[in-house]
Amino acid sequence: MNTTIFKKEILFWFFLIFLINYSGTFSQNIGPAAYIEVNDIYLPFNNRGVIADVNVPPNGSLGQFAGGGFLFSSGFWLSGYNGDSLWANGVASANLVEDYQAGNVGMDPNDPKASIYKLSANDIPFGQSWQDWIDAVDLGADFYDGNGDGNYNPVDLNGNNQWDPDEDKPDLILDETYWCVFNDGVPSGLRRWQSEP
Repeated sequence: MNTTIFKKEILFWFFLIFLINYSGTFSQNIGPAAYIEVNDIYLPFNNRGVIADVNVPPNGSLGQFAGGGFLFSSGFWLSGYNGDSLWANGVASANLVEDYQAGNVGMDPNDPKASIYKLSANDIPFGQSWQDWIDAVDLGADFYDGNGDGNYNPVDLNGNNQWDPDEDKPDLILDETYWCVFNDGVPSGLRRWQSEP
């Protein structure tokens, strides 16, 4: 047997198995920035609440439709009363308003757990994205508690390589789900208007 052909066949099958298992093998804790690309829309965002004004390859910044920009910068705003005092905070990066930071209140915003987590309907049940969701749950993400113990433990209890209703899984698995948490803990002196967090 020709060893060169044999090596090429092994390499081909390894590559094919790699492609089939790609989405479930690698971490879906995707870091501080991500983008949604569906139909003709490309929308980048980060784990501090900035939408569109985030440079994420391959297309860079801007919310885009069919390659043309439709959104320069966006973000979230909150306001309310604290007793008789009105407060507000938000994210409008084009106006230099970035009051939010990654993670839960009191958490180091540079902690790798303060990331964007991605789930896909094509993820392998109990694969890496389901395991990464453990960190998301620690930060407050929802999950389906199949075994009813109150803890998220994504384990294939009967070993059949598929999810069953008595097993835990991430909540809201749509075509793609992105989840992160951020808070308004940016110190007063670093805000556009020096209000308290």
